[in-house]
Amino acid sequence: MNQVIEKCHLWQIAILGALAGGIAALLLGFSPDWDLFNYHLYNPHALIQGRLTTDIAPAQIQGFLNPLFHIPFYYIFVHFGPAALVFFAGALQGLQWVLLGLLLMRILPSQQIPQWMAWTVAAFGMFGPIFIYELGSTQGDTIVSALVLASLLLILPGQQDSGNHDAHARAWLAGLLGGLAVALKLTMALYVIGLFVALLVCRPFKAPLASAWRFGAACAGGFLLGGIAWFGWLWLNFHNPLFPYFNQLFESDWASTVSFRDRRFLPGNALEWMVYPLAWLLEDYKVWEFRFRDVRPLLLYPLMFLVPLLAWRKTGREAPALRMLLVFLAFSYLLWLPLFSIYRYLSVLEMLAPLALFTVIAWLGASRRTAMGGLALLIASQLMVGYKRADVIPDLNINQATALQDLPSNSMLIVSGYEPLSFAALWLSDDIPMIRIRSNFMRPDRGLLDPEIGGDRLSRLALKRISGHDGPLFLLQSPSEGAKPFLEADLRLMGLTPEAAMQCMPVFTHTRLQQQLPLELCPLNDPAPGFPGD
Repeated sequence: MNQVIEKCHLWQIAILGALAGGIAALLLGFSPDWDLFNYHLYNPHALIQGRLTTDIAPAQIQGFLNPLFHIPFYYIFVHFGPAALVFFAGALQGLQWVLLGLLLMRILPSQQIPQWMAWTVAAFGMFGPIFIYELGSTQGDTIVSALVLASLLLILPGQQDSGNHDAHARAWLAGLLGGLAVALKLTMALYVIGLFVALLVCRPFKAPLASAWRFGAACAGGFLLGGIAWFGWLWLNFHNPLFPYFNQLFESDWASTVSFRDRRFLPGNALEWMVYPLAWLLEDYKVWEFRFRDVRPLLLYPLMFLVPLLAWRKTGREAPALRMLLVFLAFSYLLWLPLFSIYRYLSVLEMLAPLALFTVIAWLGASRRTAMGGLALLIASQLMVGYKRADVIPDLNINQATALQDLPSNSMLIVSGYEPLSFAALWLSDDIPMIRIRSNFMRPDRGLLDPEIGGDRLSRLALKRISGHDGPLFLLQSPSEGAKPFLEADLRLMGLTPEAAMQCMPVFTHTRLQQQLPLELCPLNDPAPGFPGD
């Protein structure tokens, strides 16, 4: 490995990165987003408190994702508060400075660069719009990314490789980390497949198939290690280990037999398929719900295809690690494009883009002046980065008093619509079920009355649970959902009618928190005799 790294105290860089990430996250504040309100807190809460069979899909489709990753964040939020959660998440994200630095030293050609330049270039990987948006948050894109970066570091060829035995051992470990990343966050699969392809086509040692096989087998092991308990539970209860995703393959009758892929951000025409990075730079909201700007993916886009294609042998001789990195990025992008086209799933590409750009420039020029030019390009491109963060909500903590805590123990809480409301279960007695009748994968008007239509068994179970409930019923809603035309129709299908609107009460007693999260708790009349659930 480059002597620059050997002279550095990596543990000092790690501590500095963790402290910088944690402190920066605290300065930005606790900014809970849609996913935290929807499932980041609810999923581990339901697992730990035994609500998995008590509730019905309060966290919508995301409520069936593996809760393992979010357990430590949930624990910190409940026992130490949001500030501790923010610092912890930011510290984990900041630790990746070390991985980025090690990767840079691995992919750089043999020429030396100053230490300050190496670590500065590595730091640019943590200043993209995805990373800044997620800094201090419970999103996994920029935390689980550490497993992918470590896996990439292990399979990249280096000057100190000690033969096939060492390469095979690193392939086993890299695969284990990659499989674990996928178990924790399914969207990381695009990078793990990209790593496999890069290992298969670029690895210079004599038995590439053997190491690729080891990597793939270890991926399966890592995936089972991190997910067998959860995916097994889904299989036993819903006959689909990835429920409800890919249900067109598993055909579980608990949900419609479709893939449930989010297709909102897919390219709209042939030109966009070819130059999508240009399209999303020119048009807001093309690949994300927020406005952002980053020119580095566009600058990298032609390089990650053209450099390996036009200089395959040259890069193989002079910069094999750079060649493998570019192949990994190119293939991962080609998977991302038709599968997701959701920008934040490109977190690993965003983090590696500054490193790849700098290294290509340094390799082409092979001089200190060229390296300075590459650094100047990164500085100029950083000035063009635009990003968005969720609103800061400093008052949200487990100690806040809510109307939910005063509900009778024999109550049932009903949710309808698409707002992320399941986090409210943290203030709810574990005896009180939370039943969602409409979500981003359930609709009560599909397959509710006719079991042959839609196969939506969850909706029928919700209907049965509501009709058989002996106790008061309450509707949890936000004002925006309360005005939606589907709400009254959904309640009518369930045999429910809201009582006088004046009886709705605010959920939070804290005035500012209630203004930021205007949730209402509304009593419902009991199901009418003879409605479909009877």
